[in-house]
Amino acid sequence: MKVIGCQIKGAPGEKYWAALALYYSKFFDAYKEEGINFWAMTVQNEPEKPPLAVSQWETLRLTAEEERDFIKLNLGPLMKKNHPDVKIMANDDQKPGIMDRSAPFDDPESKKYLSGLAFHWYQNIDFILPGAGNYKNLLEFSETYPDMFMLGTEACSGYLPSLVGTGKGPALEDPDKAWKRAQHYARDIIENSNNMAAGWVDWNLFLDSDGGPNWAKNMVDAPILVDEKNGAEFYKQPMFYIMGHFSKFVPPGSKRIEFPKTDTLDDFHRCAFVTPNNQVVMQFLNRDSDEVTFTVKQTDSNTFTLTMPPHSMHTVSDAKTCADDTGYSIYPFTGKPTEEQMPAIWANPTCTGVLQDAIDSDLPDCTIDFEATQLNVRTELTVDATRCGVFESRRKMLRA
Repeated sequence: MKVIGCQIKGAPGEKYWAALALYYSKFFDAYKEEGINFWAMTVQNEPEKPPLAVSQWETLRLTAEEERDFIKLNLGPLMKKNHPDVKIMANDDQKPGIMDRSAPFDDPESKKYLSGLAFHWYQNIDFILPGAGNYKNLLEFSETYPDMFMLGTEACSGYLPSLVGTGKGPALEDPDKAWKRAQHYARDIIENSNNMAAGWVDWNLFLDSDGGPNWAKNMVDAPILVDEKNGAEFYKQPMFYIMGHFSKFVPPGSKRIEFPKTDTLDDFHRCAFVTPNNQVVMQFLNRDSDEVTFTVKQTDSNTFTLTMPPHSMHTVSDAKTCADDTGYSIYPFTGKPTEEQMPAIWANPTCTGVLQDAIDSDLPDCTIDFEATQLNVRTELTVDATRCGVFESRRKMLRA
């Protein structure tokens, strides 16, 4: 089914818009009766496409001004009355258009019902153009509306045409594609986090081996594929383990520590967090075809050095010398991804808390120095991390 238009009659505040708001409210009522509660909602899925664009998705075309008026005249007041604990997010569309659709956040009457911004990853990601991703739009939004959170609400791989990027459908039989898709996940999660996003949501945690089912025949990929044709087998793909790096070691309530970015290592990504237990977690992604050696130094005495193979992901938690037994890495594989081919990243970290000692000490702050070498270029990065979670950074570039 494809639909042209996807608009609602009348104007916000009128009966059809009121009916839509009531439909949303009754949706939550019905689930609540079954013991299922929701913490948040978005106003509409991908509303920014032109009114006459063809769509095969559940969506409603809204201008930014219509979304603003619907929130303040219909949806916001009704949800506040019937479901005051459900947070409302606006936009729920692609990152390039975030600041062009800021009307709901600029109007105090609509903004008072909003808690955050939702966004998708499908446009201008670096599947085709390296370095793309529109992450600066996230930072601009955060700086403009610091009281609003940002959440990546939809992402998947395997949605592109067959000859573009990693192509269409599942990549279970193609290890190279499967690994590239895992790297896309890791890069997007890291860069979203570095630009103030609060979380990242996969569109499908599992699908069947064809990449479905769905009524739109949009066969894509997922972190877990279930082989429903040949019994109760399922495959955890590299994307699953990439997500595990973040969901295992960065629990809710963690605060990000700034790792300044350097232009000399475009394919080397990093982020760091302090968990609610004051545990320091650092995550590194090397998408380059060469290995990268780097050193992380806390104060003047506590240091570890790690060499990352090409195309690998590594998490270090409460590091002392975590290059081997207390870091958690995944690397490219051959053949179908099986449990035996993936290192056990789920074990608890065993490294002693040297970095944690600095955070828990009486010192006003701690310093983490980061040094990476690659292709005769050396980058020194210094992070001043205050205990209260407010971070300042400085960068010093040196050529070897």
